[in-house]
Amino acid sequence: MAFGVVGSPATLDPYSPVASDLTDELAVPVYPSLFRFDPHGHPHPYLAAAIKAIPGGVRVKLRIARWSDGHPVTAADVVRTWRRARSPSGLRR
Repeated sequence: MAFGVVGSPATLDPYSPVASDLTDELAVPVYPSLFRFDPHGHPHPYLAAAIKAIPGGVRVKLRIARWSDGHPVTAADVVRTWRRARSPSGLRR
């Protein structure tokens, strides 16, 4: 699939305060998420292998995944990304 855009985004960092809808469209395919949503809005596991409610939150088990440089995606990566996504960041997933 190919598509074109007019202009360029201020940033490709989806968690930047200057992130825009164009950032969202271009960067989301690059950053793995715990879940992806199908066209009907139903979540499907992506990085998450399982999720379980526990007192005070949830426990997420990650599937085995690697970054483009071959390093494993870890729970620390997920936590770091979640912390960056908190307000006042830009678009959040």
